Amino acid sequence: MTPPLLGPDGRPMEPAAAPSPVVTVEEYEALKQQAAQAEEYRDRWLRLQAEFDNARKRFAREQRELEERAGERVLTDLLEIVDDFERALAAAAGDSDPEHLRAGLTMIHRRMLEFLKTHGVEPIEAVGRPFDPARHEAVAHVPAEQPGVPQVAEELRRGYLYRGRVIRPATVKVTGQSEPTA
Repeated sequence: MTPPLLGPDGRPMEPAAAPSPVVTVEEYEALKQQAAQAEEYRDRWLRLQAEFDNARKRFAREQRELEERAGERVLTDLLEIVDDFERALAAAAGDSDPEHLRAGLTMIHRRMLEFLKTHGVEPIEAVGRPFDPARHEAVAHVPAEQPGVPQVAEELRRGYLYRGRVIRPATVKVTGQSEPTA
């Protein structure tokens, strides 16, 4: 228990009474109405927040499912090419003619390029084209017969585009103006 407050004369002081607020009935009803409206807004905001969270989770789940289905489709198409390889290997085991094996591999290579094109992947044309650092990775320089714009002389590894965007640049040898001699 706290000791009572003492006045200047040493006697205990009476606590001051808090002023009573004066509110009219109309003001009280208006305040009550505003409080109810604020509570309604709060409830609406909480519901909207919950709906947004649920929609975000649903969107993420649907996105994962779409990616999985797309991956399954690509893999199913790729399995057909694997089947072709297995048939070619089985045929090569019983056939000693290398031309038959070459023809089978050429067919499979053509199917693989068709598969890639179907799924939006295309090779980058490089040889004889002007050097483009966004599409080509130069690993060697060979002297040019004529000075001018650097050209791709040889492709060491093919580059690919996926729907128009480079996913692997072509590794190339580039011609260009010979180094100046001093």
